[in-house]
Amino acid sequence: MLTRTPLKQEITQRINYHIYDGSPAAISHDKFYSIIRIEHYGDVAINFERHEFKGQHLVFLCPEEILVVDGYAHLQLITIPDSFDIIENESFVSTFANVRKIFELKETSLLKIAPLFNKLQQLVQNSDNTDEPMKVLSAILMFSPIKEQFENQEGFTLVYQFISLVHKYYKMHHEMSFYAKQMGITAKYIAEKFHVLGIMPPHEFIKNRVLIEAKRQLLYMDKTCKTICFDIGFNDPAYFSRFFKKNTGMTTRFFLEINNKGDKKKKNVQQFC
Repeated sequence: MLTRTPLKQEITQRINYHIYDGSPAAISHDKFYSIIRIEHYGDVAINFERHEFKGQHLVFLCPEEILVVDGYAHLQLITIPDSFDIIENESFVSTFANVRKIFELKETSLLKIAPLFNKLQQLVQNSDNTDEPMKVLSAILMFSPIKEQFENQEGFTLVYQFISLVHKYYKMHHEMSFYAKQMGITAKYIAEKFHVLGIMPPHEFIKNRVLIEAKRQLLYMDKTCKTICFDIGFNDPAYFSRFFKKNTGMTTRFFLEINNKGDKKKKNVQQFC
């Protein structure tokens, strides 16, 4: 975890490329989508859930999601501004609007993706032209393990649409009726589709998305609980506190206490937002 200091703001409105040096890293961007290629043998925290990695993986983060890792062998990061037209592209939506965030890179996929990451690095560093980097980014999305897994399954178009809307509006709308209206279908129909596909209930997805942001702001931003409450769509700080305790089993104060232990070891964590 990180210390509770304001995160560094990313202001470059272009495709960005970063290579991390092995130092403890927290990756979270307010206005950028992230594609992370990581080689790691150990635990990784993604949206406050622990995952064990063994080898190379791709991780896809929407704006305001977070990955925290230490002791990795290799990490490359691509960030895409949320203002770019490509975020409406079908391949982009099906990649990022997914309940899964992590995909293991098997040898066949790695042989295709690794050169594309390296090519994108050269283009971003040596040119201000966005057309060529965009082409390489599109190629990376086409080789995404997500497409290999889901492109032949019916019903996922609805899931992608719903999840995209939640990521866009979750701070303002916590109710299923809003998303159903946006999609022109009933909340019951959405829930039935999620059930058939074996995905968590859609109202649970909304709740979890709100909780992730509450935790992220509590730990990594210099904000009061009251400010966070209003920022993520609650009108009553007392209700927000009850919501948080009911769904995490702890108060916001206790959550901060147990996650801020060992702060002396966190001083060199790289922070991006």
